Amino acid sequence: MHSGPGTLQAIDDAFEAEYALRTRHPEREKVYDEHLRRSAALRASGNCRLDIRYADGPRCLLDVFPAGAPAPVLFFIHGGYWRALDKSYVSFIAEPFRDAGVTVVMPSYDLVPAVRVGGIVDQIRAAFAWVVEHLAPERVVVAGHSAGGQLAAMLALDQAFSGHGPIVGLAGISGAFDLRPLLHTSINLDLMMSPDEAADASPLLRLGRQSAAWRTSHFRKTASPPPASICSTLSHPRTSSMSSTATNAPISARRSEIPRPIPDAAPVTIATLPSRDSSCTARSSILGDGIFIAVRCSGANRFGSVLSSPLPGCAPRPDPCERA
Repeated sequence: MHSGPGTLQAIDDAFEAEYALRTRHPEREKVYDEHLRRSAALRASGNCRLDIRYADGPRCLLDVFPAGAPAPVLFFIHGGYWRALDKSYVSFIAEPFRDAGVTVVMPSYDLVPAVRVGGIVDQIRAAFAWVVEHLAPERVVVAGHSAGGQLAAMLALDQAFSGHGPIVGLAGISGAFDLRPLLHTSINLDLMMSPDEAADASPLLRLGRQSAAWRTSHFRKTASPPPASICSTLSHPRTSSMSSTATNAPISARRSEIPRPIPDAAPVTIATLPSRDSSCTARSSILGDGIFIAVRCSGANRFGSVLSSPLPGCAPRPDPCERA
């Protein structure tokens, strides 16, 4: 098997059925149209800074929905399988967080085939570096949907490896944590990933590699183990690989009635993810020293991404990361 860029593998019918969402969700365009409408309305209402350049790529721009200083930050990354969509589709998600005193930052990034998936990871690192330099937040939750969940997880693992930084939580909503199954789908006709590229960009595999490194005496002295929030999130990707009917549904969020100020440990519904077999609800809480999000589903297909233990209404998850 060749592993250079551009290598294509045979399409697996089972993987194709799981991951080819354009076929499985014909309602997606109506959902996206509503996202665009609501997002445009929020941006038009003011109190936002738009299209701030963070890198040289043509789409390397970010929007800031400020809640004042000093405020924690939600760094939310859009999805689209690294080949579609942009930040303009998800602006509406910022409203309840900004109203609750959380600054929201939403980057766009260049898409394949103009850039490879690894290049997109580097662009998001540059966007996050902009946030750290210009906003200097003490607390950041990195979050995203689908491909955005993968990109957010890579940021969280960067900090887990370095042992320092402002990230206090990770919310990978239907995150693509293992990219290897995509090699066997029509999606890779656009991504053109090699097996090596898919492995390098898979947070779940990177977590395993870093956990092994932390268990050595050298890394016990030089780096901190990954936070439980990162471990518990990445231990519950889309079923055994990354896909299920529930988690592949497009986000359909609605405005929430949020108490102001939001009390400690007060859950707030921020989004629902409808599907044919189940429905999912994302809930957020401000819990003392961090902001955390959990995603829960009911129905035939279930998944969860729990970022703190415990979170109101969510069962604690085991921490898969061994601690030396």
